[in-house]
Amino acid sequence: MAPRQGEKTVSDNVGMTRIKFALPVDPSSAPIPVQFDQVTPALVMESIPDTATILATQLFRDVAAFLGRYFASQETKYLEKIALNGATYTKSVYYFASSYENELAFAMLHTWWWLLDDFVDTCGLKGTTEKMEMLDILDKFIGTGGNPEETIKTNSDPWLRAMLESYAEWDATMGGIVPDYFSFKDRFTKGLKVYLQSSEWGLIDSTLTGYSFEMFSHWRNISCGAIGSNELMMLLEDGNPPKYMLDHVMVKTLFYTSSTLGAVRNDIVGVVKDLAKNETGGTVMHKILVEEKSPDAAVQEIISLHEKVIRDYVQLRKAILNLFKNCGQDDFKKLENCFELLERYEYGATIFYFASPRYLLDGKFELEHITTN
Repeated sequence: MAPRQGEKTVSDNVGMTRIKFALPVDPSSAPIPVQFDQVTPALVMESIPDTATILATQLFRDVAAFLGRYFASQETKYLEKIALNGATYTKSVYYFASSYENELAFAMLHTWWWLLDDFVDTCGLKGTTEKMEMLDILDKFIGTGGNPEETIKTNSDPWLRAMLESYAEWDATMGGIVPDYFSFKDRFTKGLKVYLQSSEWGLIDSTLTGYSFEMFSHWRNISCGAIGSNELMMLLEDGNPPKYMLDHVMVKTLFYTSSTLGAVRNDIVGVVKDLAKNETGGTVMHKILVEEKSPDAAVQEIISLHEKVIRDYVQLRKAILNLFKNCGQDDFKKLENCFELLERYEYGATIFYFASPRYLLDGKFELEHITTN
């Protein structure tokens, strides 16, 4: 542990943002009023990107070109939607990118991820066994760092080859952006592999209806992909504090809690999309389909869960900062910066749900900045 310095006062005041909106889940019923709080980062978005603005960006054009190089056999309008979604997501959750090349790398990976997510959730052209085999190939390809040409050459499925080739381009791009990337990318690849393995779990057990809600919630935490996204962001922005901090059980728990909050917020805001597309992987949908709750009751129960978890997050955040407050100014600043990056990402992710056509919302919401003790 770093040498201790003079006592540092850590404020118990935490900035919070309360978001309010209405969910139109049933045309025959009044919209469900929703509100929940999240930690407000020091740097927040100044404006919400709209579709016309995103379409006019170099980011959208470069992401669309990336997709075109590998997925030209896909329907053009579908690729445009995926490119728009990936660019919108990046402009929302990574609004603090320190360079355009970092922003583009983030967008390329997440656009690739949207295609993978669609394949797992909605692709009707493959059976469960074939999907699992493809996910296993991707898992090993990403994790081993072996010869990509050999792996690609031995797989004839056009979609899988495109996924392998496009990931290889992205991986090479990262090698030119992040210093010593190939020495430090392990944390990110572990996060992406967690998503792939959780997707296999979901395919094995269908909608996981045989599990308790607690186990389903654990699966949802890892299947949402926030772990990999957070690690990529930290890698791009040099945001990780020293290893002795990252390895502490409280810091690990805070990252896990942050991922839980991201999954739960996604499930609340995404319930309109989930109902319309019959997607079953969210906690709200689990309440509706397995516990046979009404949409209103299901949403309110998950909002209550979010309230409990955000209180835990805030308490844990304060405790960690107090624990490490005298471990040296440089290390402590890295820890604070890590939390700031994480909370910027979470803030932007919430905004993204309303900016993306994918979520079938009208874009209307209210933000109220408050302070809590």
